[in-house]
Amino acid sequence: MSCVITAEGHEFTLQIDGNVGELSGAEANDAKKKMLLAEPEFANFFNDESTRFFKISPKWMRLRDYTQGEPTETVFSDISPTTTV
Repeated sequence: MSCVITAEGHEFTLQIDGNVGELSGAEANDAKKKMLLAEPEFANFFNDESTRFFKISPKWMRLRDYTQGEPTETVFSDISPTTTV
């Protein structure tokens, strides 16, 4: 099980509850390639041998938006592999 809470600049928070597993071998290499395509400026980080890649399979997520004063939230509770957000 996992619970991840992230906040960047305190404008948004994302809470995730679900399963997590560390990727290895071909799965880790595929994840690294995708991250390098999306964020090439972080190549040194992604290519570092100590960098680890994880896959989170969320069961529940909540996004809070604090940019408009009172926070608004969106909850995703019916998450399946075919759900797109």
